[in-house]
Amino acid sequence: MNDLHTPQISLFSEHEEPQSYEVYVYGTDDLNEQNKDSFCVALCRYLDEINISQKTLARLTGIAPSTLSRYLSGKRKMQYDYLCAVCIAIRLHPFRQRYLFSLLLYAMPGDQDYRKADKNIIRAYLDGCAFDKRYTLTACNEQLKAIHTKPLTNLTSAKEDGE
Repeated sequence: MNDLHTPQISLFSEHEEPQSYEVYVYGTDDLNEQNKDSFCVALCRYLDEINISQKTLARLTGIAPSTLSRYLSGKRKMQYDYLCAVCIAIRLHPFRQRYLFSLLLYAMPGDQDYRKADKNIIRAYLDGCAFDKRYTLTACNEQLKAIHTKPLTNLTSAKEDGE
């Protein structure tokens, strides 16, 4: 992102190696606590860890702040495309992505519809976003538009550069 007020999300390789899969993904190694977890709590935990506010998340994704507020408070179930967009925008590790998808009872893109080009593009960006700076939400949206399919959000390089 070119905006000085928009944080650069670091890659997984730039973080200290997690000591425990359970703590990294669920926030705890206590199975009872893991079973109480909800989508809203888990996503907010991940956002807090990288110091991303709802306002910043809105800038990173192109999703309206009021819409994000309803998702993060649990008033509405996050839409599938928006979940993909959030995961890519905040460079969420695939372990954490799968966890969020499972909490909302969504299949990962490409798991069931592997013959669809748009789902394969989205999956490639989900798989790569935590490891390669080129895998951005803007780039994903541009690739989806190039094959004449609906982008995940309205965030484009033109909007990104114009902010």
